[in-house]
Amino acid sequence: MSAASAGAVLGQEVRASVSARVRYRPDIDGLRAISVLAVILFHGAVPGFSGGYVGVDVFFVISGYLITQVLMASPERTLGSRLRSMCGVADGSCPRCS
Repeated sequence: MSAASAGAVLGQEVRASVSARVRYRPDIDGLRAISVLAVILFHGAVPGFSGGYVGVDVFFVISGYLITQVLMASPERTLGSRLRSMCGVADGSCPRCS
């Protein structure tokens, strides 16, 4: 098995185990949808939507929260191993996580 396919298998296993621990939050999904809508309306030059950057900020904050929830729910014990599993690299050769 190559490192790439091993990483893909590991990624699938981690996603399956994490999804069992992190429950779906429709309220957070709704906030993300509102923030995306604010950005779209801003770029469409709709009157009253002059602060589209706020939608981007809200979207990134919520996405960061969700990513943190997934990382904290992962079965690995150290932050480095959590980041490596998130990158999908089984052998630890993730350039961003080293």
